[in-house]
Amino acid sequence: MITINLNDLTGLPEHFLLELSKFKKEFMSTEFLEHLEERWEIHDLIIRINQFCLQNEIIGFHYTRAYPKDIITKGLLSRSGREIRADLSKDTQTSSMRQKSNK
Repeated sequence: MITINLNDLTGLPEHFLLELSKFKKEFMSTEFLEHLEERWEIHDLIIRINQFCLQNEIIGFHYTRAYPKDIITKGLLSRSGREIRADLSKDTQTSSMRQKSNK
């Protein structure tokens, strides 16, 4: 198994890093991925990196609005969208109840 650090891309093969570095200006100035994919060279690179990840069983994950306390106490959890929404709903209700009791 290969681990790739998504903050600095450590673990990604050097040849991909060299190719990515050619497009640094575009990456820094483009707001939406879809606009980058319009360039053939970037689109091709995305496809090749994706193939590499699939062939090497690399799975990415995204953790939105992480609460450091939750990560420390529960670790990083793999959950479905349904589970995430249910937890968010519970957290929102609990927070609302706390606010009402503090008034």
